[in-house]
Amino acid sequence: FANFVNPRLDIIKENLEEKILQFINEVIYNPLHDDGKFNKDYFEIEKDNLVRAIEGKINNKDSYAFERCIEEMCKEEPYGIDKLGKKEWAQNLSLEKVSERFYEIRDKMPLNVYIMGDIDFESIGQNFNSIFNLCESNKIEPKIVHK
Repeated sequence: FANFVNPRLDIIKENLEEKILQFINEVIYNPLHDDGKFNKDYFEIEKDNLVRAIEGKINNKDSYAFERCIEEMCKEEPYGIDKLGKKEWAQNLSLEKVSERFYEIRDKMPLNVYIMGDIDFESIGQNFNSIFNLCESNKIEPKIVHK
């Protein structure tokens, strides 16, 4: 998810749409990595952040009670698993496995980019094609749908 300022504002003098798409392309196809794996320091920071986020859920009593209720009611179902996962799972994440899974998903699964807002859809479509066709995978088939 990315949220950006409206590119049609009078104060915006550059092609913000192009910069946004270049940023998204960079995050997906050229993440910060060392030897085919994510940067170890950043990985450990994000892993710690995830563990703290899971631990911190108990501080919001209403939300925590609701989530625990769902967890108990749906024990044997995927719906019963919190979107952040379990603390034990987060603690057991490995740099190698997460990196491997990221590249597997990126390279084998379809990419969906949803763009919403007050934008020039024709311009964003042209920028999308020119930026994302430079990717290694070339598996992207943009479909611009707007109402």
